Amino acid sequence: EILLLQSGPDVSFASCGMPYFIGGEITDRNQMSVQTPGSLRARLNIDVRVNTRVTKINTETKTITAIDETDPTSSKTLTATYDHLVIAVGAEPMKPPIPGIDRPGLFALRNLQEMDAIVEWIEKIPDECTTCHGNGVNGEDDTKKHAVIAGAGFVGLEMMEQLMRR
Repeated sequence: EILLLQSGPDVSFASCGMPYFIGGEITDRNQMSVQTPGSLRARLNIDVRVNTRVTKINTETKTITAIDETDPTSSKTLTATYDHLVIAVGAEPMKPPIPGIDRPGLFALRNLQEMDAIVEWIEKIPDECTTCHGNGVNGEDDTKKHAVIAGAGFVGLEMMEQLMRR
């Protein structure tokens, strides 16, 4: 028996495809979800709980405690026992402690909700650069939009390519 607890709403998604959705090359958001709790149950008999955050691990009694965050007004908890425990919580992007790091328009790209936020931001920004104020930057045309991508890994490079498409 396998119990899979996922703090977010998605259990499996095409992370390398997120830039392509942002760029408009992938147009159907449903294509971003690779597996669902239902498909994992049907295919592999795995009990998947999304929006469920583990809050305590007791290694002596081999139990975990988790909060079901599906309904924010509820404080429903789950306690489960285990024989073997795998902790696969992923990572958070490093946000340096600098002024303005939490201002609107700064994004990480780790999940579908962040992908959606980037698409929403891009769709609402004006067609002309709001930074140049008619002066251009380094002699550039001020009708161009500007972006900076911090990170030249696979997803960062794909993001660069897809922002060029937009």
